[in-house]
Amino acid sequence: MDQRLNILTLGVDDVRRATEFYERLGWQVTFTDGDIVMFQAGPMIVSLWSRTKLAADSGVASSGSQWGGFTLGYAVGDAAEVDAICDQAVAAGATLTSSPRDKGFGYSGIFADPDGHTWEVAWIRALRRHDDGTVELPA
Repeated sequence: MDQRLNILTLGVDDVRRATEFYERLGWQVTFTDGDIVMFQAGPMIVSLWSRTKLAADSGVASSGSQWGGFTLGYAVGDAAEVDAICDQAVAAGATLTSSPRDKGFGYSGIFADPDGHTWEVAWIRALRRHDDGTVELPA
């Protein structure tokens, strides 16, 4: 198996509400069949689907609107961009769970979308960010 990730599906309580939240962040729907909504996010796809349907399809019990034990990462070019995106997310309906601040690796802030999925917006000094949005760890 190649070391890569192509599609990330977030289980949500209300697909329409979740879609509207991401659209307020400036994302554009790439595909929907009325049940699942997909956004092209750089080289990968982020999709939104009913938490209950996703759990059933995955063969697991739904844990409800609890934190899922992971945080999604969004790399930016500088600390000011962290502040701006966290402000935009809050204005769109997110909850700021960790205010932007200096960290050993750079600067970051964390927000939770309306379904509790946490996003860390981070400027990481050592991370190389390419024009196409992809990132690379230093060798």
